[in-house]
Amino acid sequence: MYAFVLIVDDDDNVSALIADVLSEAGFTVSRSGDITTEAIMSGVDSLAPDVVLLDGSDKLGYSESWAKAAWLHERARPIPVIMFTGHAKDLAEGQLKETERSQRAAFVGFMGKPFDLDALVVEVRQAAADQLTVVEVTL
Repeated sequence: MYAFVLIVDDDDNVSALIADVLSEAGFTVSRSGDITTEAIMSGVDSLAPDVVLLDGSDKLGYSESWAKAAWLHERARPIPVIMFTGHAKDLAEGQLKETERSQRAAFVGFMGKPFDLDALVVEVRQAAADQLTVVEVTL
């Protein structure tokens, strides 16, 4: 079974590159440049992705992407989220999982920008394998 990955990033060049790499690696991929909470909720509800790649920084306000990740984690069918960001402070906070918002967001992986595309494929493959195993066990 191939995993379905949703890329949420308002940088079209970055999301296009990631989509190409993940498609070549065998994933089904969709991209969203609309980073509003409503667009993400609608997209997730209609597409039912197995993994979401979420840009950790957004122009809508500090912490918005963390709240979106928490919503994805707290759903009846949690969706693993991999954060990618160019902000070292956010990356460290997410990895340490010591703050309330990092615990609620429950990121399953982190990629600092710029990131290695091969490492990204490995992160996505692991998150997808874990998700598909959970789905199969609960069926």
